[in-house]
Amino acid sequence: MNEWQIVLLTGVVTIVTSIVTALITLSITHRNEVRKLVLEKRAELYFEFYDEAEHLLHDRFKIYDSNYIGVLLKFKPKMKLLSSAKTVEAFKAFYELIAKHFDEYRSFCNQNDPRNNPDFLEIGIDEDGVEYEICHATDMDISYFESDVEKFKRENIPSIDTIRQHITALYTEMRKDLGSNIK
Repeated sequence: MNEWQIVLLTGVVTIVTSIVTALITLSITHRNEVRKLVLEKRAELYFEFYDEAEHLLHDRFKIYDSNYIGVLLKFKPKMKLLSSAKTVEAFKAFYELIAKHFDEYRSFCNQNDPRNNPDFLEIGIDEDGVEYEICHATDMDISYFESDVEKFKRENIPSIDTIRQHITALYTEMRKDLGSNIK
């Protein structure tokens, strides 16, 4: 082999090695940047969720608040996109606990509210032909209903331990996702 062939071969090998090294470095750097971005987004999401979940520990009656369900629904797609499978499962269990109690409450209200009772409703038609409803439920009927609602809430609210158990399971999984469970 001539000297110029050896120099050419050495140069080609050096260039190929440099290109392969650059591609591998670029791939690893990209993967690490994506992981870093996901971790930052997770941390932001988890801190925001933590604040909302803590409200339930301080006021268990929030479980009957439709706005609280709305807040959880706001987190649902974000959790599915950014969280690990175990965190999603823990979130799902937490959400289902709250949704079950809220649905039971809403069902109780729909069935027992005198303003929804067809016996108390009268449908009329005004001079323009537009239908309207008049509720003949008395203030006492409504007061009894509101009393029953408060009783239902007190008797059916989940215990603080049940809520804490679901939240703790969720926090544990979120901490694992963030890597802050290292001892």
